[in-house]
Amino acid sequence: MLLYAAQNDLIVLTHDTRTMPTYFAAFLARLGPGEHSPGIWYTPQALAVGVAIRAILEVWLCSAHDEHRNCELRLPL
Repeated sequence: MLLYAAQNDLIVLTHDTRTMPTYFAAFLARLGPGEHSPGIWYTPQALAVGVAIRAILEVWLCSAHDEHRNCELRLPL
């Protein structure tokens, strides 16, 4: 999933706040010179859907896509 997202310049959105940070760090460590990940955003699964959508929309509207390169973001802020 992380490789597919990087190849297609897609930010990953996941509920997996337990294991994905480790996988993401390992993925970043394997990237070559000039390669990057578009980033990963975490939302807790217990978060109400409306709250999650609002948080995602606010970040999407207030930032540029490339600001999230190789970064992790936990929503809501």
